[in-house]
Amino acid sequence: SLPEHYENTEGIRLLPAVWLHRVHGRIFAPGRGRCGVMSRALLMALFALPLLAQAAMFDATVVAVSDGDTITVTVPKPCEPGESCFKGKKAYRVRLAEIDAPERKQPYGIEARDALRGAVLGQSVQVDDQGQRSYSRIVAHVYMGDIWLNRAMVVDGYAWVDPRYSKSPELVKLVKKAKADQVGLWQLPDEKIVPPWDWRKSKMR
Repeated sequence: SLPEHYENTEGIRLLPAVWLHRVHGRIFAPGRGRCGVMSRALLMALFALPLLAQAAMFDATVVAVSDGDTITVTVPKPCEPGESCFKGKKAYRVRLAEIDAPERKQPYGIEARDALRGAVLGQSVQVDDQGQRSYSRIVAHVYMGDIWLNRAMVVDGYAWVDPRYSKSPELVKLVKKAKADQVGLWQLPDEKIVPPWDWRKSKMR
């Protein structure tokens, strides 16, 4: 079933408790570690990378949700000619890092999209750009207050952890727990639980 919203006494919409999964220090960014000693040449090469290829955190507002792992956000910056825009603001498509939700035509694909949409549409978020791109989408860990959205989608059974790109041991443990507890998509019959990357391959044949 889809998560519901609740209202407090002032009528302010609150996210259900199932989404309130706290991250240790919120700015925790999986996959980051301490840098070792680097040669001068390597450091110079790293600093020479284009800005878009480097990780960065920025504030944004969610204006659309395509599926269970892709959102569109805007930033408070005028849109220039040739850029992606939404109502006059610069827009970015963002792919939630390390996870893979069912495609919309897959079992539980609509449920995953609607869960994410109900939680974040119109909300302010922080996008932790991992410096990677997937089909012109920013690959990022996304936070809404203390909620790590990538984690929440896994905990509530709306997404797999993609073993090809996962860097977070925590997410791997959590997807195993969701599967053991038969949460979300994991309650489906076995024949309908197909990892999205395998499902996409089957549709390309």
